[in-house]
Amino acid sequence: ALNAAVHRQATVEVNHGWEAVELEQLSDHVAVTFAKGHLDANGAYVHTGERRTARGRYLIGADGANSFTRTHAGIEFDDLGFRE
Repeated sequence: ALNAAVHRQATVEVNHGWEAVELEQLSDHVAVTFAKGHLDANGAYVHTGERRTARGRYLIGADGANSFTRTHAGIEFDDLGFRE
């Protein structure tokens, strides 16, 4: 549902196969650098060397438990021991 909703937005670009590798918070925006990659025959993620940077007023860290966003933004995390 989220993927379908984003594709209906003219101002949103979806890029599969990119991994966030750098985060920079500036006074008026946030810059995130992404590296292009793919899974090799062993299932390991391999970068191709291609990079892109996206900029925006805000960055939403909805990237899961091992959050790149939280770690690189220096946001603390309290593990309350919840296990699914």
